[in-house]
Amino acid sequence: MKKIVFFFILALLPVALFASSTEVFRHTPNCGIDQDAATRIFSTDNFTIVLKKASSNQMPADTLPDLRVFKYNSLTITANQNVGNIDSVKINITPTKCTVESLTDADIQVVSGQGAIVTKPISDTCAAFIAAGSLTSFTIVMSVTQVRINSIEFYWSDKASNVPIINSVSEIDFGSLVVGQETSQTIQVEAYNLSADIVVEPAKTEVFSWTSELTRNGGSIEVTFSAQQKGEYAETMVISSGAVSHSISVKGKAVDANSDADGSKENPFSVDDVIALDNALQGNYWVEGYIWGVVKSTNKLQDTFKDDNSIALGATREFDSTAERLDFVPVQVTKDFRDALGLMSNPSNIYRKIKVYGSLEPYFTMTGVKNIAAYEWLDGDNGLEQVAEIEGIRYIDGWIINENNQSIRVINMLGQTIALSSQNIDMRPMSKGIYVVVNGSQAMKINR
Repeated sequence: MKKIVFFFILALLPVALFASSTEVFRHTPNCGIDQDAATRIFSTDNFTIVLKKASSNQMPADTLPDLRVFKYNSLTITANQNVGNIDSVKINITPTKCTVESLTDADIQVVSGQGAIVTKPISDTCAAFIAAGSLTSFTIVMSVTQVRINSIEFYWSDKASNVPIINSVSEIDFGSLVVGQETSQTIQVEAYNLSADIVVEPAKTEVFSWTSELTRNGGSIEVTFSAQQKGEYAETMVISSGAVSHSISVKGKAVDANSDADGSKENPFSVDDVIALDNALQGNYWVEGYIWGVVKSTNKLQDTFKDDNSIALGATREFDSTAERLDFVPVQVTKDFRDALGLMSNPSNIYRKIKVYGSLEPYFTMTGVKNIAAYEWLDGDNGLEQVAEIEGIRYIDGWIINENNQSIRVINMLGQTIALSSQNIDMRPMSKGIYVVVNGSQAMKINR
């Protein structure tokens, strides 16, 4: 089904709503007839309204409601043979779980005839769907939770509307791009009743350029983004034919990559590199950093190790664990590497320096690394040795028993040292979770 980006030309309103012939359909309880378990039909003198249940089973399984359209269900309006062309359809709704503004986010498909559908909210409970060109049938697929329709007003005439229309996307967002590279997007333009070919303004620039295949019937435009200096760029493209025009906002961001790092095994990207790139690179690269913890959500870490599915790489060994927002690179730990890298299984890996090889792509809505295929430790012998128990250290009934009065520290999963002592340590006031007891180069996991 084709996604239509809605817009409305004010001049259409008087043409559409004062057509030569009109009819009003008002909903009453049980006014429709069930054709089958998935279809309900409503009839008027000149139109047929078909409510179709979606395959995703959004409507109740036992019965079809009256003129109440649930999410992903379709409403098809078809004119009978004695109607020439639909000029407009005005739908009045009860704003139970949606408004007209959400109704205008619906998908529209022209089922027959040559034309397009544009829409205009008239009030909080009413919207008009306007036909351009010869149109006798169209389908609305709702994208809101549900729409309860009170009445439908039909307007039609014997002649097709000749109002000129240009229809296309309203925004092109290229996201981030590395300085010196380029990327392109192709958009489609639909046009009706134009008297001349469509032109594009302004002229091409060093940052945004375009090639087009546009006629008076529409076509396509390929827009290219390329920048030689970092920065955020924006432009407004206007496609027009005579007095009819349509504006498209074009924007993109150019970022620098560290000139000494190329993401190879020998010159891996740093955490700062990956954050600066802001998803401008696609593909598999090496990234290095210090393991800070397990990812909880965007820029936040878990306060205890609940799984082995991810690790967070920071730029430095130390970080402010009390900060509400942390800048790190989230790394997805695939199942083949969880036994070695997962922090629930290996809490002594915290603060270790590592480089991983995987796909640079969004993860936890951040610039991340997914589907890692290889890793290497970069801290040599500086990593903590994880042992089942440290000689002279035992954990019993909420107490860490320090038989030989060794200097030990206890770390939680946010990397915070919560206790430092050469005596026994009472862990009973601490929250439930996994902790690490460190003595020199040895680390022992305890489960509180």
